[in-house]
Amino acid sequence: MTSIPKNSLQVNPSPAPPPAPRGVAWINKLTAAERMGVVERAINNLCPGWALRGLARLVTPENGGQDRWMIREDADPRLGRIRWPEQIRAETRNLTEKQEATLNRNLALYQGWEAACIAAIRQNGNLMDATAAYIRKVLADDGRKLTMAQLYRWRKAYRRGGSEALKDGRWVKPWKAKADEPMLVEAERLWLAGPISGQVAWEMATAKAIEQGWRTWSYRKTAQYLRQQTPEADRIIRRVGKKAFTNEAEAFIERDYSTLTALELVNGDHHLCDVFVKVGERLNKKTGELEPVHARPWLTAWQDCASRKIVGHVIRAADPDTDVILLSLRRMILEYGAPESIAVDCGKDYSSYALHGSTKKQRLTNRPEMDATRINGTFATLGIKAHNVQPYHGQSKPIERFFGTMEDRFGKLWPTYFGNKPENRPECFQANLDAGKAPTLEEFIEAFDAWVSQDYNGRAHFGDSMEGKSPNQVYADRLTTIRTMEESLLDVLLQKQSKPVTVTQNGVTWNNLHYGQYEPGLKKWLGKKVTLRVDPADVSRVTVWQLNGKFICAAVVNKRLPANASAEMLKEAMAEKRRDRKAQLQYKDVRLRIHEDLPERMIRAATERNARNARNNPTEPTPPANYQPIRSPLEDQLPAVQRALAMPAMRPAAGAESLDLLALANAEFDVPQRRPAGGGFSLLTLLNDDPPADAGGGGESCP
Repeated sequence: MTSIPKNSLQVNPSPAPPPAPRGVAWINKLTAAERMGVVERAINNLCPGWALRGLARLVTPENGGQDRWMIREDADPRLGRIRWPEQIRAETRNLTEKQEATLNRNLALYQGWEAACIAAIRQNGNLMDATAAYIRKVLADDGRKLTMAQLYRWRKAYRRGGSEALKDGRWVKPWKAKADEPMLVEAERLWLAGPISGQVAWEMATAKAIEQGWRTWSYRKTAQYLRQQTPEADRIIRRVGKKAFTNEAEAFIERDYSTLTALELVNGDHHLCDVFVKVGERLNKKTGELEPVHARPWLTAWQDCASRKIVGHVIRAADPDTDVILLSLRRMILEYGAPESIAVDCGKDYSSYALHGSTKKQRLTNRPEMDATRINGTFATLGIKAHNVQPYHGQSKPIERFFGTMEDRFGKLWPTYFGNKPENRPECFQANLDAGKAPTLEEFIEAFDAWVSQDYNGRAHFGDSMEGKSPNQVYADRLTTIRTMEESLLDVLLQKQSKPVTVTQNGVTWNNLHYGQYEPGLKKWLGKKVTLRVDPADVSRVTVWQLNGKFICAAVVNKRLPANASAEMLKEAMAEKRRDRKAQLQYKDVRLRIHEDLPERMIRAATERNARNARNNPTEPTPPANYQPIRSPLEDQLPAVQRALAMPAMRPAAGAESLDLLALANAEFDVPQRRPAGGGFSLLTLLNDDPPADAGGGGESCP
């Protein structure tokens, strides 16, 4: 127990204690523990509270060392120097009449035994014989069965606490602290806030209580308060976590499986088996010898919820993915038929686009971003309704119970059983693994198939609606419809569906592989969206589908020409391109004929269309519109503008003013003009009165 540091009392000095009665002394912690009948740790818990009232103090020994508590005798009534147990009277105010009578009877029986022992000592008799004789006498007189151990317990309790100690512990009401005690409330808050222990929370709360001047409580009382005031569910969700609260304290929804028919609802999941198997061999570079390679296989299984029957499973040494889900689904449909609906978890592989036809984000936001005519995912093509269970909640999947049964009745039988936790791992595991006792993967799969068929599916179950029948019996009783299809069609529908891809000039792309470079069926889909279906076992070809589920064609992977290809290889590739171009040109004959005139055909088609529209949609004559002249302040300038625009354009000489501006000016101010011969104008003629020297006859001059 960590004691309160001395400096905490120095910072907050204890108040002055009340005057001590005469004869009251200071005693050490050991003496106080003996008088109270408790251990020293309990005194450590009580000392901080006594120190606040000045009834305890820390004292440094003269020879040095750790500070020690000194307690005043009146700090607790049990510390008084009482010599005789008879002086301690039992408190009977809270006892019923029957309880008080039983207490007095026990006290009388004890006192009678003490008197018999004293008489035996005075007569030099044996105490054991005297005790045995007293027990027989009480049995004969009162019919009360006493034991020697009970009498000795009474003696120890009576000498420590008088008749008060003879009370039955069941009579005493359990201590219950007030909910408004600040120190206890602070300890509860700290304890629930994090993963700290109750001891640390009590120490921190005690330090704050001394600082604030609150009443302090012992660690035992604080721990009892935490047990009484804190509900177990509140403790789990705050101190452990939400997942533990869900698994241990939260109420769960009960499901009635008696109304289901066989294959109406199937749930599936992956499970990492707790057994190491041999999956291969590898060369040890140090020794040069082959050594085995061990791994824990993965199990992917489907369980019928109505009968608890395992209707499909696959065991592999590789991590689970969408491919193994499709493989296990295929085995289930071929043997039992397709289920109506399935329940899967929210893992990446079960929520893939290939299965649902949409991403998890699109489903969560309720924005699938697809048209109504589109067929989405493998589940939709098979007519299976799929929904996800509550994430991180094993109770929502009944198959989780099967995995536990499988490990208990099958996994633990193997010498290389690993255990699901380190504490559950057998000590002989590593020795068995090194001794080569691990089964091969094929042996493990064969044994599991036989165990599921003979033991699990054929053994009586007593779960909900099972009534002691085996899964095989319940499945046969509730089987009403078998939904099946041809294996060839199933193989196509169970191929992995890709997201919509765009057809390019080199075909389509999946996982960085290009398909259908010269496929004629893809040419008319250039630039459009399509989906692909791929067989993971054979990726050399894909099938191309429209978004509404109609088949387009099959496309093989494109050939890639090496960078250092020879001339012959390049020639063959160029010939392939020419053949593809020729095929496109011969697809339809679109050459123009000699008699075809495209502009004339277009004009004739437009004329016929307008005439046809006029005949089909006759229009009534519209009344003439009313005209309203617009008056402008510049309309008086219109004659001058018209005269200027009516004059022929003249080309001015280099550096001269614009002829138009000069003509407007002459027209406005009646400048005399001269017309040269030939009807032409010259800027020189306009500026000089005399005609040019080369003017011939027939020229007219302006007056």
